[in-house]
Amino acid sequence: MDKNPSRRHILPKQIISDWDEVLEKIPRFSEAETGLLRTAIKYSLPPVSRTDILFAIKFYLEDINPETKIQTENLVKLLPIRQDKCEKVATSHPLYTAMQLISTPDEISTSFQKSCRRMLSRYFSIQTSDSHPVTLYQDIIKVRDVLIMVRYKGIEGPRTGEKDDQYLMGLVNQHLTTEKYIPKDLKNKIPTFHKLFRGINKITLDDKTSRLPGHKTGDRPPQRRRKNKRNQDELLDNAIKDSLKKRADRQQQAQILPDETQDRQGEKRAESEFDDLISRGQYHITQVADSTSPDYSAEPDEHVETLQRKKPSTMTAADDRVVVQYAQRMSQIDTLSSMTDIHRPTSEQIMEGLIRCRNNPVQWSLATLLLCTGMPLARLQKLKADTEQVSTADKPNVPPLLIENGTVLTYQLLDGPSGSVNNDNHRWVTLALPDALIQALQQAVLAHGQSPFIRATQPLKRRLSQEIDNTPGLPLTPARLTAGSWMLIRPAALDNIAAKSLSGRYGIALSAPAAYRALAPGELNEIFQKVVGYLLASLRSYPAPHWLKSPPIAWSITPNPNPATWHTGSARAVPVNAYRSWFGWMHHGMGQALRRFISPAPHQRSPRDLLDAVAISAAHAYLVMLLATGCRPHGHRVRCERLDGHIWLADKNSRRALESRWIAVSRELQASLDAHKVLVEAAAKWLDREGYTINDHRLIGQWSLSAEINWTHSRKMTVTPITHRGFIQLLSNLQPVGSHASLVPDEAESNVTRHSVATYCRRRLSETQISAMLGHVHGFRQQGPGSSATAPARSHWQAVISELLKEAGYRELTRSSLQHALRH
Repeated sequence: MDKNPSRRHILPKQIISDWDEVLEKIPRFSEAETGLLRTAIKYSLPPVSRTDILFAIKFYLEDINPETKIQTENLVKLLPIRQDKCEKVATSHPLYTAMQLISTPDEISTSFQKSCRRMLSRYFSIQTSDSHPVTLYQDIIKVRDVLIMVRYKGIEGPRTGEKDDQYLMGLVNQHLTTEKYIPKDLKNKIPTFHKLFRGINKITLDDKTSRLPGHKTGDRPPQRRRKNKRNQDELLDNAIKDSLKKRADRQQQAQILPDETQDRQGEKRAESEFDDLISRGQYHITQVADSTSPDYSAEPDEHVETLQRKKPSTMTAADDRVVVQYAQRMSQIDTLSSMTDIHRPTSEQIMEGLIRCRNNPVQWSLATLLLCTGMPLARLQKLKADTEQVSTADKPNVPPLLIENGTVLTYQLLDGPSGSVNNDNHRWVTLALPDALIQALQQAVLAHGQSPFIRATQPLKRRLSQEIDNTPGLPLTPARLTAGSWMLIRPAALDNIAAKSLSGRYGIALSAPAAYRALAPGELNEIFQKVVGYLLASLRSYPAPHWLKSPPIAWSITPNPNPATWHTGSARAVPVNAYRSWFGWMHHGMGQALRRFISPAPHQRSPRDLLDAVAISAAHAYLVMLLATGCRPHGHRVRCERLDGHIWLADKNSRRALESRWIAVSRELQASLDAHKVLVEAAAKWLDREGYTINDHRLIGQWSLSAEINWTHSRKMTVTPITHRGFIQLLSNLQPVGSHASLVPDEAESNVTRHSVATYCRRRLSETQISAMLGHVHGFRQQGPGSSATAPARSHWQAVISELLKEAGYRELTRSSLQHALRH
């Protein structure tokens, strides 16, 4: 047997071709004899042997043509092929093997077996252009096993006029409804039987798939839905109801209870939340007596609690403590990921290590760069001196490079901001090296070539570990120098993003805010120079080493030779004053809509002009919300609720992360949303008086969003929340012809407002407040890391948002005249 994978699974066409070569060598057969052989071969597709072809002829004669008078045994003896039965043909000839397994010697002539063989031959003896040998083999095996499942002696065959596959399908369905237990592997094969039945008989159902035998894929109906899956909107609505109900209950209790009672209630609520987390696991809380107390007769302390397993386990007490610490980290508190590391050396150890290696320029420069950048050792030791001065933008995956004659260090941010269409320079860190580092690196390149740090790791490790017998703490290593760099870099940086940029990788903890940062080289260079200035004390306080030609007695910051053409922030951000044109267009369009609606007599006013005014009002409130909250563009899955000066926002359009947050509502946003809500209610009442049917299609959690009224029928209208697509289309319609705005609605990024707010607030708000406003949550089901952290500084936050809206050209929209006209 050929073991070639291409011959293990053979299509019907190849089997028939093998038999044609045999029959062409026998000219003595009559036309009837040759026709019988060919028909029997096509019926069951047997292997090339006398025993197998004899079984194939018997199958055909029993099932299709029992009245033939041809002597089949004498006919088969004349074939020039082997006599013995072929072995190991289950894979290459699955149809013939399936018929043999179904037809035991005592059941070869039963009506049930005949129906099974006729169905198998009808389904699998014909090859189409899309048939795949492996898929065809698997289909035959699955159908064969399903038919064997319903094989009973004495079962009557199909009735007159009933097809074999319809008869067998009825038996299979009856077996499914009557049998209490069906093996799992057979349950998985029955759907294939159903799909092939529908594909052969061309049956089309809305919620069912069908395909032909041997085809890898079938026709999937367009209306196919998973009926058992709950609606995502229903799940989100229930979560919104629970969140709002709990918050409203706490607000109501806070107004009634005194301050001391509120504190006790808060402590109990925190304890209940932690107890709820513990109760979901494998533990229960028990109270134990304090065994360390000298008075054993004293009553046990009610506050001393321990966790015990509900079921015995081989896990140790240390494993249990890890689980408890994990539960505490996952609790609903306002925290950010901390940049802590237990392997960080002290500042004294760092300076002592630099002093030890100060006489070796390779080791000193490697240790200094590890401390000044925080770059992993595995990446920094691949540093190369780029003598060809090739542009770094053309090399997406290059090691750190020394360029500009060894005076500038550049390397790529591996998981930093996304690249732009025209330029990727904001994804590179460019640092101007001070004179001391330049001299050390030049000596290293002369001694070790273009890759001076490849073999410097182990010598540096041995140098740092010298004379540490009496030194307390962990021994100093190159990896621990990288860990200790954060203590030097973070105080010199504005936020964690800038500090982490020097390492060339943000990491998981800071990956989300990194999408809104394009740090200018000047800012990073200033951080780098400050850290280097602190470490140069290892050279100043001692005699200058031999490799240092000009000791840095009077040291100053080295300016960056490659000034950036962008400012620190997002590459997609635009100056906030670019939104002045948008606000101006809406004010002008609102004035025109008001004049068109109010000018005619009251009984002649057009509802279409009213809908235009409501749409402009909704767009104005929507733009204020985008700039005052930094929220994502609104789609169909956005939910929003206002409660007591706060806004609950769930704007992440993802099925995996239903992140939500509470944000304080600014004065401008509060006034804009309130005025628009009053206008929508007045417009709905006016339309109702005019005989129009108004249907509110807003879901729970969308009533606080900017709503607009749309015309659906001649006398029917619907209230729906505004979408970002409709907002952009409205702005495009309001844009005057021939105007040259700096921010064109159709050409702007969909989240340009979010990026602009993040960039504007970076130097005006703390990183925690920005993360709380933008919804960058690092944790498990938190309501926003700054939901409580921003409360003490709300006045400062309000001032920043007010200044932002003022620069953007915000002015309250004129709606009073329209509301007056709607009441009369």
